[in-house]
Amino acid sequence: MQSLYVIGQTKPLTQANIKEIENSIEFPLPQDYKNFLTQYGYGDINGLIIITSPDDKYIKKRYSHYVDIWDWKRDDKQKVLNGLTIAKTIDADTVVVIDDNTNPIIILPRGSTELMHFSTFQALVDYYDTTYEFNYDLYFDTDYNSQTKYIDISNDDQNGQIIKKMHKDFLETYAVDRSFNVTQQPRYIIQAMGGWVYFDLIYFSTIRVKYQEQFKAKAIEVVNFITECLTKYSSTI
Repeated sequence: MQSLYVIGQTKPLTQANIKEIENSIEFPLPQDYKNFLTQYGYGDINGLIIITSPDDKYIKKRYSHYVDIWDWKRDDKQKVLNGLTIAKTIDADTVVVIDDNTNPIIILPRGSTELMHFSTFQALVDYYDTTYEFNYDLYFDTDYNSQTKYIDISNDDQNGQIIKKMHKDFLETYAVDRSFNVTQQPRYIIQAMGGWVYFDLIYFSTIRVKYQEQFKAKAIEVVNFITECLTKYSSTI
Protein backbone atom coordinates (compact mmCIF):
# COMPACT_ATOMS: atom_id res chain seq x y z
CA MET A 1 0.00 0.00 0.00
CA GLN A 2 1.29 3.43 -0.94
CA SER A 3 2.46 5.47 2.03
CA LEU A 4 0.19 8.43 2.79
CA TYR A 5 0.84 11.70 4.58
CA VAL A 6 -0.99 11.37 7.92
CA ILE A 7 -2.94 14.18 9.60
CA GLY A 8 -3.30 13.86 13.36
CA GLN A 9 -3.02 10.87 15.66
CA THR A 10 -4.46 7.72 14.11
CA LYS A 11 -6.15 4.78 15.80
CA PRO A 12 -5.15 1.69 13.78
CA LEU A 13 -7.24 -1.45 14.05
CA THR A 14 -5.86 -4.41 15.94
CA GLN A 15 -5.67 -7.95 14.62
CA ALA A 16 -8.60 -8.73 16.93
CA ASN A 17 -10.60 -5.97 15.22
CA ILE A 18 -9.75 -7.45 11.81
CA LYS A 19 -10.79 -10.91 12.97
CA GLU A 20 -14.13 -9.53 14.13
CA ILE A 21 -14.75 -8.05 10.68
CA GLU A 22 -13.79 -11.31 8.97
CA ASN A 23 -16.18 -13.25 11.23
CA SER A 24 -19.09 -11.21 9.84
CA ILE A 25 -18.55 -12.50 6.29
CA GLU A 26 -17.87 -15.79 4.53
CA PHE A 27 -15.12 -14.64 2.18
CA PRO A 28 -11.63 -13.19 2.63
CA LEU A 29 -10.81 -9.50 2.86
CA PRO A 30 -8.18 -8.14 0.47
CA GLN A 31 -4.84 -8.31 2.25
CA ASP A 32 -3.80 -4.73 1.44
CA TYR A 33 -7.14 -3.46 2.77
CA LYS A 34 -6.44 -5.22 6.06
CA ASN A 35 -2.94 -3.78 6.05
CA PHE A 36 -4.41 -0.32 5.51
CA LEU A 37 -6.71 -0.66 8.52
CA THR A 38 -3.92 -1.88 10.79
CA GLN A 39 -1.69 1.00 9.69
CA TYR A 40 -4.15 3.90 9.51
CA GLY A 41 -7.57 2.95 10.86
CA TYR A 42 -10.72 4.79 9.77
CA GLY A 43 -10.79 8.20 8.11
CA ASP A 44 -10.58 9.60 4.62
CA ILE A 45 -8.10 9.93 1.77
CA ASN A 46 -7.90 13.47 0.40
CA GLY A 47 -11.37 14.26 1.67
CA LEU A 48 -12.72 11.99 -1.07
CA ILE A 49 -12.59 8.30 -0.10
CA ILE A 50 -14.25 7.86 3.27
CA ILE A 51 -13.11 4.60 4.89
CA THR A 52 -15.65 3.68 7.54
CA SER A 53 -16.41 0.73 9.78
CA PRO A 54 -17.38 -2.14 7.41
CA ASP A 55 -21.10 -2.82 7.08
CA ASP A 56 -22.47 -6.12 5.78
CA LYS A 57 -26.06 -4.83 5.80
CA TYR A 58 -25.66 -1.42 4.10
CA ILE A 59 -26.33 -2.56 0.51
CA LYS A 60 -29.41 -4.58 1.39
CA LYS A 61 -30.84 -1.75 3.47
CA ARG A 62 -30.13 1.02 0.97
CA TYR A 63 -30.23 -0.59 -2.46
CA SER A 64 -32.09 -3.90 -2.30
CA HIS A 65 -35.04 -2.42 -4.26
CA TYR A 66 -32.86 -0.31 -6.56
CA VAL A 67 -29.96 -2.55 -7.57
CA ASP A 68 -31.13 -2.69 -11.17
CA ILE A 69 -29.99 0.90 -11.70
CA TRP A 70 -26.62 -0.72 -12.49
CA ASP A 71 -25.77 -3.07 -15.35
CA TRP A 72 -24.92 -6.43 -13.81
CA LYS A 73 -22.76 -9.18 -15.26
CA ARG A 74 -22.48 -12.80 -14.19
CA ASP A 75 -23.47 -13.23 -10.55
CA ASP A 76 -22.19 -9.85 -9.35
CA LYS A 77 -25.60 -8.70 -8.16
CA GLN A 78 -25.96 -11.39 -5.53
CA LYS A 79 -22.33 -11.05 -4.52
CA VAL A 80 -22.80 -7.32 -3.93
CA LEU A 81 -26.01 -7.87 -1.97
CA ASN A 82 -24.04 -10.26 0.23
CA GLY A 83 -20.96 -8.04 0.23
CA LEU A 84 -19.28 -5.80 2.76
CA THR A 85 -19.42 -2.03 2.31
CA ILE A 86 -16.01 -0.61 3.27
CA ALA A 87 -16.04 2.95 1.94
CA LYS A 88 -18.03 5.72 0.32
CA THR A 89 -17.01 8.86 -1.52
CA ILE A 90 -18.14 12.47 -1.29
CA ASP A 91 -19.71 11.93 -4.73
CA ALA A 92 -21.85 9.09 -3.28
CA ASP A 93 -19.98 6.15 -4.82
CA THR A 94 -20.17 3.02 -2.69
CA VAL A 95 -17.21 0.64 -2.35
CA VAL A 96 -17.97 -3.01 -1.63
CA VAL A 97 -15.83 -6.09 -0.99
CA ILE A 98 -17.36 -9.23 -2.51
CA ASP A 99 -16.65 -12.95 -2.67
CA ASP A 100 -14.37 -12.94 -5.70
CA ASN A 101 -10.78 -14.18 -5.82
CA THR A 102 -9.77 -12.10 -8.84
CA ASN A 103 -11.54 -8.75 -8.36
CA PRO A 104 -12.86 -8.59 -4.81
CA ILE A 105 -13.57 -4.83 -4.77
CA ILE A 106 -16.42 -3.17 -6.66
CA ILE A 107 -17.44 0.47 -6.97
CA LEU A 108 -21.16 1.17 -7.31
CA PRO A 109 -20.84 4.59 -8.97
CA ARG A 110 -23.34 7.32 -8.27
CA GLY A 111 -23.25 8.79 -11.76
CA SER A 112 -22.95 5.70 -13.96
CA THR A 113 -24.65 2.35 -14.53
CA GLU A 114 -21.32 0.61 -15.16
CA LEU A 115 -19.71 -1.19 -12.23
CA MET A 116 -15.96 -0.94 -11.71
CA HIS A 117 -13.93 -3.93 -10.49
CA PHE A 118 -10.55 -3.86 -8.75
CA SER A 119 -8.11 -6.55 -7.71
CA THR A 120 -6.69 -4.67 -4.71
CA PHE A 121 -7.45 -1.79 -2.38
CA GLN A 122 -4.40 0.01 -3.79
CA ALA A 123 -5.86 -0.26 -7.29
CA LEU A 124 -9.03 1.40 -5.99
CA VAL A 125 -7.02 4.28 -4.50
CA ASP A 126 -5.02 4.59 -7.74
CA TYR A 127 -8.25 4.89 -9.72
CA TYR A 128 -9.51 7.83 -7.65
CA ASP A 129 -6.03 9.37 -7.60
CA THR A 130 -5.97 9.39 -11.41
CA THR A 131 -9.60 10.42 -11.83
CA TYR A 132 -9.31 13.42 -9.51
CA GLU A 133 -5.75 14.26 -10.60
CA PHE A 134 -4.21 14.19 -7.14
CA ASN A 135 -0.91 13.23 -8.76
CA TYR A 136 -0.05 10.90 -5.88
CA ASP A 137 -0.11 13.83 -3.46
CA LEU A 138 -2.27 11.84 -1.07
CA TYR A 139 -3.05 12.24 2.60
CA PHE A 140 -4.94 10.30 5.24
CA ASP A 141 -7.15 12.29 7.59
CA THR A 142 -8.12 10.21 10.61
CA ASP A 143 -11.60 10.45 12.10
CA TYR A 144 -10.30 9.45 15.54
CA ASN A 145 -11.49 11.92 18.21
CA SER A 146 -12.24 14.44 15.47
CA GLN A 147 -14.45 17.52 15.57
CA THR A 148 -15.15 20.16 12.93
CA LYS A 149 -16.03 23.81 13.50
CA TYR A 150 -17.82 25.67 10.69
CA ILE A 151 -17.41 29.42 10.37
CA ASP A 152 -19.89 30.93 7.90
CA ILE A 153 -18.93 34.05 5.99
CA SER A 154 -21.36 36.94 5.41
CA ASN A 155 -23.69 36.61 2.44
CA ASP A 156 -22.57 40.13 1.50
CA ASP A 157 -19.06 38.83 0.77
CA GLN A 158 -19.94 37.89 -2.80
CA ASN A 159 -16.53 38.87 -4.19
CA GLY A 160 -14.64 37.15 -1.40
CA GLN A 161 -13.17 40.32 0.07
CA ILE A 162 -13.58 39.16 3.66
CA ILE A 163 -12.39 35.60 3.28
CA LYS A 164 -9.41 36.64 1.15
CA LYS A 165 -8.26 39.06 3.86
CA MET A 166 -8.80 36.40 6.53
CA HIS A 167 -6.87 33.93 4.43
CA LYS A 168 -3.95 36.37 4.17
CA ASP A 169 -3.99 37.08 7.91
CA PHE A 170 -4.06 33.39 8.71
CA LEU A 171 -1.01 32.63 6.57
CA GLU A 172 0.88 35.55 8.07
CA THR A 173 0.10 34.38 11.61
CA TYR A 174 0.35 30.59 11.52
CA ALA A 175 3.08 28.27 10.30
CA VAL A 176 1.48 25.24 8.70
CA ASP A 177 2.95 21.76 8.42
CA ARG A 178 1.66 21.11 4.94
CA SER A 179 -0.97 22.33 2.51
CA PHE A 180 -3.16 20.79 -0.18
CA ASN A 181 -5.16 22.25 -3.08
CA VAL A 182 -3.81 25.71 -2.35
CA THR A 183 -5.16 27.46 -5.46
CA GLN A 184 -8.91 27.07 -4.95
CA GLN A 185 -10.00 25.43 -1.70
CA PRO A 186 -6.81 25.22 0.37
CA ARG A 187 -6.49 22.89 3.33
CA TYR A 188 -3.69 23.89 5.71
CA ILE A 189 -2.45 21.17 8.02
CA ILE A 190 -1.65 22.06 11.63
CA GLN A 191 -0.45 18.92 13.37
CA ALA A 192 -0.45 20.71 16.75
CA MET A 193 -4.25 20.48 16.68
CA GLY A 194 -4.41 17.19 14.79
CA GLY A 195 -6.23 18.71 11.86
CA TRP A 196 -6.49 21.52 9.36
CA VAL A 197 -8.01 24.84 8.35
CA TYR A 198 -9.97 24.95 5.09
CA PHE A 199 -10.80 28.13 3.16
CA ASP A 200 -13.47 28.14 0.45
CA LEU A 201 -11.90 30.45 -2.12
CA ILE A 202 -14.37 29.47 -4.83
CA TYR A 203 -17.75 30.25 -3.28
CA PHE A 204 -16.38 32.38 -0.39
CA SER A 205 -18.95 30.80 1.93
CA THR A 206 -17.16 29.10 4.79
CA ILE A 207 -14.03 28.32 6.73
CA ARG A 208 -13.75 24.93 8.40
CA VAL A 209 -11.47 23.99 11.27
CA LYS A 210 -11.00 20.28 11.91
CA TYR A 211 -9.19 19.12 15.04
CA GLN A 212 -8.84 16.25 17.52
CA GLU A 213 -10.22 16.52 21.03
CA GLN A 214 -6.82 15.88 22.62
CA PHE A 215 -5.55 19.06 20.91
CA LYS A 216 -8.62 21.19 21.56
CA ALA A 217 -6.73 24.06 23.23
CA LYS A 218 -4.77 24.78 20.05
CA ALA A 219 -7.93 24.50 17.96
CA ILE A 220 -9.74 27.03 20.17
CA GLU A 221 -6.85 29.44 19.67
CA VAL A 222 -7.11 29.11 15.88
CA VAL A 223 -10.92 29.40 15.86
CA ASN A 224 -10.79 32.50 18.06
CA PHE A 225 -8.25 34.11 15.73
CA ILE A 226 -10.40 33.43 12.67
CA THR A 227 -13.54 34.67 14.45
CA GLU A 228 -11.81 37.90 15.44
CA CYS A 229 -10.71 38.43 11.85
CA LEU A 230 -14.27 37.84 10.64
CA THR A 231 -15.63 40.39 13.10
CA LYS A 232 -13.00 42.93 12.07
CA TYR A 233 -13.57 42.64 8.33
CA SER A 234 -17.35 42.19 8.42
CA SER A 235 -17.68 45.71 9.82
CA THR A 236 -15.97 47.13 6.73
CA ILE A 237 -18.47 46.00 4.08
